[in-house]
Amino acid sequence: MDWWGYFLLGVIAYQVLKLLTKAINRTVIEYRQKRFLKLVNITFLERKKVTLISVDTSDKRAMARLERQLREQFDLPKKQN
Repeated sequence: MDWWGYFLLGVIAYQVLKLLTKAINRTVIEYRQKRFLKLVNITFLERKKVTLISVDTSDKRAMARLERQLREQFDLPKKQN
């Protein structure tokens, strides 16, 4: 095989490896998001509603996004630093 063959094989191998790494990264992110949140809504006889939220804090980006979504959903004020 001349050098064009090796070059073409390298380009194809690079594209396949790039696609594979993106697919693995996406799978890991989806797995983390699936096990991330446990949400329970409780309604008492007096019609008071309580929401219990359990969160896994191993992924900081997902935690920040979830906190932002919950603050928007329950109309909570923004976190002050």
